[in-house]
Parts: sequence; C-alpha cells; structure tokens
Amino acid sequence: MDDQADQAAELPYRTLEARYLLKTRWRSFREDRVDIGQGRQITYSYVEVPRAAYVVPLTTQGEIVLIRQYRYPIREWVLEVPAGSLETPDEDPASRARQELREEVGGECQELIYLARFYSSSAHLTLSCEGFLAKGVVLGQMRLEETELLQRLVLPAQQVLSMARRGEISEGQSAYAILLAESYILAMESE
Repeated sequence: MDDQADQAAELPYRTLEARYLLKTRWRSFREDRVDIGQGRQITYSYVEVPRAAYVVPLTTQGEIVLIRQYRYPIREWVLEVPAGSLETPDEDPASRARQELREEVGGECQELIYLARFYSSSAHLTLSCEGFLAKGVVLGQMRLEETELLQRLVLPAQQVLSMARRGEISEGQSAYAILLAESYILAMESE
C-alpha cells in the first residue's frame, strides 16, 4: 500500500455530501455533511482557495524586501513578503514564487531555496502555502497588478527577523515564512 492509501485509510472523517454556497475563481464557500464515526454526522463549512507561494527576498546586501500592502477585508495596511495564488492546480510553486518576486518587488534572484509547506488556518481554509527564500535578490521595476496597492520596503535582515519574532509582521503566513528562512539567513551572515 502506498503512502496516500495509508493516509486515506487513517482519515477519521468521511465526506457524505458537499455543496457550494458560492463559487468563484479564487474562493469557494463549501458546506459538507460529514460522518465523524459512531453514527454521528456534522455540517462543516469552510473556504476553498488555491495553493499559494510565499517568497522571502534576501538582497545581495543582506536585506529583506517586504511589501506594505492595503488589505481590504481588514481595512488595514500590513507588512508581507511577496506571495501569490497558483493559477492552476499543477502550476509549479517555485515558478509562481519567482513571478511574484518580479511583480511585487521587481526582484530577480540568484537562487531560490524551498523552505516548507504550511497552512494558514487549517480549520477554516484549504490554503496550502509553499515557502521559499530568494537569495541574491537584485531589485528593479515593480510590475503591480491593477488591484494591488503596495509599497516596497528594504530593511536589514536582522531587523525583519526581530519584527517577525515580536509580532510586528501581523500577516501570519509572511511572518512564518520569514522565521522559516531565519536559519539560512543567519548561516549566510556568519560566512
């Protein structure tokens, strides 16, 4: 039996019925009837979203590039790393990370290092994030989408790491991606 079959056999809940309350390209609101065992059923509602790539840009001078972006749902400006949703299920996350780096901060990198896969809010969203560190980033012209309202910030890596640890980067996926990159950044600084 392969790993996927082993995992499927271990799943404690079974979907009996699924329906979409609203379905768009980027977000779908889904409601499932779920058998949770021992003859019990529940209704579980959640949001389906595409996978996403997050990239921590580290310049050749040892700085991290953040974006300050206005996020309408919370009506606030937040600090983030470049990120974007994969447009198709089979899109390569590394390619998406490079594209977001180019678009959102105008960056090209010498090396892209895979950090980890992580989830945003696994009880509410299907969002699966792939984190990357872009080393040797050289900045150029940003290529923002029409709906993006953001500013590029270039800060010393140690300052950004400290900000992530202190909770000053409140966008959770971005803060986590930065912390995942910390050991690589510290290793590079000691070289």
